[in-house]
Amino acid sequence: MDVHDRAPPDGDHRQPRCGSHRSGPGHKYCSHTRDRSVQRKRDRPQFHHLHPPTRLDQHRRYRDLQRDHPRGHVHPIKRTTGATTYTATLTGGIADAAGNPLTVKTWSFTTANVASVPTVVSTNPTSTSTGVALGTSTARTPITATFSEPVTGVSTSTFTVKQGTTAVAGAVTYNATTRVATFTPAGPLLADRTYTASLTSGIKSASGGALAAQSWSFITGPRPTITAKSPASAATGVSRTANVTATFSEAVTGLPTTAASSTAMTIKQTVSGAAIASVVSYNATTRVATLNPSSTLLANTQYTVTITSGVRDVAGNRLSPVTWNFTTGS
Repeated sequence: MDVHDRAPPDGDHRQPRCGSHRSGPGHKYCSHTRDRSVQRKRDRPQFHHLHPPTRLDQHRRYRDLQRDHPRGHVHPIKRTTGATTYTATLTGGIADAAGNPLTVKTWSFTTANVASVPTVVSTNPTSTSTGVALGTSTARTPITATFSEPVTGVSTSTFTVKQGTTAVAGAVTYNATTRVATFTPAGPLLADRTYTASLTSGIKSASGGALAAQSWSFITGPRPTITAKSPASAATGVSRTANVTATFSEAVTGLPTTAASSTAMTIKQTVSGAAIASVVSYNATTRVATLNPSSTLLANTQYTVTITSGVRDVAGNRLSPVTWNFTTGS
């Protein structure tokens, strides 16, 4: 017979002991009472709070929730909309194992308004451009930036241009249709100078997202040119021992000042493409580059001279590559 089925002695109204405990049934330390309490908790309908999606790692968040809390979560099919109120409802259709329905539960939450962030998709002149036109007194050289979406806040304080540390005077306009901001200098730009255009975070998208502050630089022209060549282009009957020379419009860099091989000025046979070993030297005073072939040229043969964009003026403007041909005599 179980200890709980024993009748107490006459006059003894104490609760019988439960197992090894000194307390009777109903006491919080009674194992029978504890087991019944646990069972009641298990029979109660349960639900977990809904967790509205976060912008940061939304899919990983819901994966973890599904793993750790398999009941009571709503998984949106698509991303929720910013600044929108949503209402969640648990209906009486949810019941415990005994069929007891859950009291209808409804609550709401509002998602944050996520502002889009504009970016610059193109500029003109582009970054590191050289030989940029100076403009004239009647036709200025515009400096432009195109944005990824419509923006506000474009002005002379958020779109500026400097030459070194000196601010360039000018006007700023913005075309909402093309999303292009334009800085028009008040006068022609200076030759052979580096200019820096800057955009600040004061430029924002329609939803309030700030542009990341940025800048880019370019160099104004003119580019160096070749004003004289020897032998001349298409010359014939050229001496097989003659040197090749090129005179530049301004001082340049990129050529050796003492005789040495150079990839910036070369000579080759036109038909076969065979390179001719040679040395090149540049005279900074006369601005003349001289190419001296290491061996006598072949008779009645056409040669091609090439000077590359590795040649630049002092400001950094590159020479547009130049090639010309001549033919030796017998």
